[in-house]
Amino acid sequence: MKITDFVPLSTAVVPAYNRIPKDHMSWDELLECAYFAYESLMIAQLYDYQITLIDVENYSGRLPKGLKYIDQMFYKDATADETIEDIKTIVMTADTSLISYNTLKFSTDTTLIWQPLRLSPSNWASSVITPNSPSINCQSEHTYSVRKNRCLITSFETGVIAVCGMYYPECDGEILIANHRDVINAITAYLFAEYFQVKELLGIQGSSGDEMKYRQRWEILSAKCRGNLMLNGIDQLENYRTQSQRLGQHNETYNNAFSNLSTAENIRFK
Repeated sequence: MKITDFVPLSTAVVPAYNRIPKDHMSWDELLECAYFAYESLMIAQLYDYQITLIDVENYSGRLPKGLKYIDQMFYKDATADETIEDIKTIVMTADTSLISYNTLKFSTDTTLIWQPLRLSPSNWASSVITPNSPSINCQSEHTYSVRKNRCLITSFETGVIAVCGMYYPECDGEILIANHRDVINAITAYLFAEYFQVKELLGIQGSSGDEMKYRQRWEILSAKCRGNLMLNGIDQLENYRTQSQRLGQHNETYNNAFSNLSTAENIRFK
């Protein structure tokens, strides 16, 4: 199911915020929990290609909020005056909104302040970087690695990094989520579960049962979201139906790298 309609993440936060005492969980805390819940849904999603600047201090930095997949990394000295617009001028072609893979040549151009940053391989990095990313094999003086807590570790002490990749869609600085009733209800249930967990930690009796109730509701709704929003669309189902009804089945399609899908059928009856 293709997602085409979006609403702000705060849509799922408001119902919980109106019922939870402000001295137990603030708006920012609820919004942070809602963002984590939406990431945990792992549903089909449309992403925007963006470039974000982050600071590096003491060999570390934090990945920007809303980033789902890393495509490329560029770094510069903290004393340079370039902005995101300068990066686009350097690394983007005129006929596309995506960063060109031909930018590997920049690693040999010492006149450019922005230089590519190479990925230091790790088990966790494979889940946050796009396949065939230039950052994997580019020539670079410095490297970066990604930790599970979304922290970047760099081989240089201070500077600025341009993170180029796929981000959740945003509007006025707020992350947009799928406008689907089950998605909104699932996130709201997660927020209530977190709230009653806080009450339990504060020693308020009866909170454990309420937390369990909303935690189970979250599990059910999140599974329902993944099931509904990852279903194939009508066009995909029609494509499967057409292939399954062929007189001559292409049973070796995978081994032939799908090269025979468009060839005419050659049926022989013996």
